[in-house]
Amino acid sequence: MAAITSDILLEGRCQVKDYSVAPIAQGTYKSHTYNKPNNSDNRISIARYHPSLDQILGPNPQFSLLLSSADTSKNPFFYGGCAYVPQDDELFTTSNLLQPVDPAQNPIILISKVKLLRDGDGEVKSVTWSKLRPPPSMPMPAGVVADTSATGHPSVIYCSQGNLSAAGGIFSMASGRPPVPVVTNWLGAEFGCVCSIALDEPRKSFTPLWFLDAGTRGFKAGFRAPPTLPAAIWRYSIETGLRSMSDDVTSPWGIAVSPDGETVYITDSALAKHDIGVVAENMTAGIYAFDIVTRSGAPFLTGKRLFSLAAKGMPKGIVCDKKGNVFAGCGDGVEIWNAAGTFLGVVTVPAPVSAISWGREGEMFICAEQTLWMLKTGDVANLMDEMADS
Repeated sequence: MAAITSDILLEGRCQVKDYSVAPIAQGTYKSHTYNKPNNSDNRISIARYHPSLDQILGPNPQFSLLLSSADTSKNPFFYGGCAYVPQDDELFTTSNLLQPVDPAQNPIILISKVKLLRDGDGEVKSVTWSKLRPPPSMPMPAGVVADTSATGHPSVIYCSQGNLSAAGGIFSMASGRPPVPVVTNWLGAEFGCVCSIALDEPRKSFTPLWFLDAGTRGFKAGFRAPPTLPAAIWRYSIETGLRSMSDDVTSPWGIAVSPDGETVYITDSALAKHDIGVVAENMTAGIYAFDIVTRSGAPFLTGKRLFSLAAKGMPKGIVCDKKGNVFAGCGDGVEIWNAAGTFLGVVTVPAPVSAISWGREGEMFICAEQTLWMLKTGDVANLMDEMADS
């Protein structure tokens, strides 16, 4: 597929409005969920629920709309994962299920490679977009993460959900090279639907991997056989090998590890279901936290608890910043909490957000199915640099 170079489609300053989680009158709340700013002009805005949000997003957050299929194919190219490779200044995302031209064929997933083209001041002014078919050995890619600790060529680590002929698993792929399998089974048993991945302890030469198996999701979507393993949280490292860390999840979507390495966060759509088991897009679902503890010299997960319900819709992609704040893609945009679970605000986006990634210098990339956004968070870059140097 031919690469396309285009200028950014829209940019501007984010409008900031204040809201409250406390009632302003009996039975009345000033909530962005019901008083959402008009996003019909396709802009990002900020719903501030706590004054400390300014310390996270900076005093003057800016947005850019990098790519959109909303006015053309309407295909959800920016959905399943989002990973920034700083060495190449490139972003990788995966699509939702796409219907081939031949309706008799099974749905496919494409990888998007987005090369960021900057001016002399480092500002992104245009992008080169390449749509890539995944290698046959790595079908139906979903979650992605950049392995910046790798020596030599930087690599992107993919979750392959598999299909009816290939099991899927975790694969590492450097630019221009074939994928290398990292984990493809548990003692011969195939994963059901590997969907999300996070890195832990990036100071090490090999970064341990945390990932999610969504169990029956691929089977219900029609591209996997019935699973033999339950939905679960997994961890892989050279020291301990592959270990199942918890099966106390139902329908997990996203995973993140706190910067101190003490907490794992999971988004799970289990609450957003009718009694008949059908996911209700207009219902909320939860983010759960697990403690990482050491027993017999190895990590274990314990202390599962509800971290927060989403303000709107199902939380999917989730990341932490270097201060431990939690960001989740939800039905209204990117919802933000501090590590104590206090709801701080929302980066409101005109469509549900499914994946998030940090770029450089306070840049956040936001995948909203048909649109790819960048949020420039101003002073956050200096804050994160100071923390990294301390």
